[in-house]
Amino acid sequence: MPGDVAQSSRIEELENSVRAGNAQCEELIELALRYLWALHRSEEGISLLDRAAQMADTCHAARLWLGYFRIHEMPSEAEIKAGIDILRELLQDSPDLIGAASLVLASGLLSLREHDEAEIVSELEKSVAAEPDWVLNRIMLARRYLKLRRPHDAERCLSSARRAFLSPGWRGDFVATAFETLITGRLSDAARRTAGELETEIRAIG
Repeated sequence: MPGDVAQSSRIEELENSVRAGNAQCEELIELALRYLWALHRSEEGISLLDRAAQMADTCHAARLWLGYFRIHEMPSEAEIKAGIDILRELLQDSPDLIGAASLVLASGLLSLREHDEAEIVSELEKSVAAEPDWVLNRIMLARRYLKLRRPHDAERCLSSARRAFLSPGWRGDFVATAFETLITGRLSDAARRTAGELETEIRAIG
């Protein structure tokens, strides 16, 4: 398939850059995302993100993705906690990433066997306040509001999410597409389905 050929070609190009020692932070992130998101080569992808995060203090995107994939790709609670720690530090070092970092942090806290519901809601509210035009933060917050028996807040949160999805014709590069799918949710089919399920729950409550 043409897409597979283009993907393989781009991966080879990025791998050559890494082997030559010329890869910049952005290239390491792209290769890591291709390994993790497209090819499910978790350990190699995590290793590249670790490398990118350490090569420059300003490579905050690498730390965001490292936290994300430690939470969502690695199987143990220890890895989830490691991802949470990365995101807490990122929030201190780079407050401009609060929308994304608080969202991913909340998802990590939810993945723990024992978690603080109030902290999760607080992080999601921070994310929505910082990035009101995203989808996943609003969907996750609406679900927490429903759990807290706040259906009107859930509906208000979800109504804005419904308007935020990007059109199917939206086009961006690989990294931007990953971000819009996995972080913002504006390109996520799973997020669309979840939004519909939440709407049904809210209507049932009346």
